[in-house]
Amino acid sequence: MLKQFLQELDSEGNLPPDFDIDLIVEAASLVMKWNIFEYGDCFILQKRGAAMGTLWAIIYYWMHEKRVVLPKYESKMPLFYRFIDDVCGIVLLGEDDGMSADELVQLDSDLDAFGPQILTWDMKQPTHLLTSLT
Repeated sequence: MLKQFLQELDSEGNLPPDFDIDLIVEAASLVMKWNIFEYGDCFILQKRGAAMGTLWAIIYYWMHEKRVVLPKYESKMPLFYRFIDDVCGIVLLGEDDGMSADELVQLDSDLDAFGPQILTWDMKQPTHLLTSLT
């Protein structure tokens, strides 16, 4: 996944010249294989998954968004931003140019439909009311 991500950035011209993709992938593999963290007086080797705040986890979900979620729903979502594990989006509703109730249910399902089904997203029900936090 990381190699695909870096190759895509490279093909878009978003990496420096002579950027060694294979070296970065090898280094990241070592970090993931030996991801040891401390909790209290214990040292723990994480054997499955990645901490959500890591770049690895962010890239992993970004690929799902780019290949599944956005191509399918982008025309009916004028706003879709994610920061690590929080998504803020605006979805157009209505049969004419927005999502139907069935499409909204499918969007919720598509957000979760990736990987080993460990992480799930909770989608709040749509509202027609916007309030200011100020």
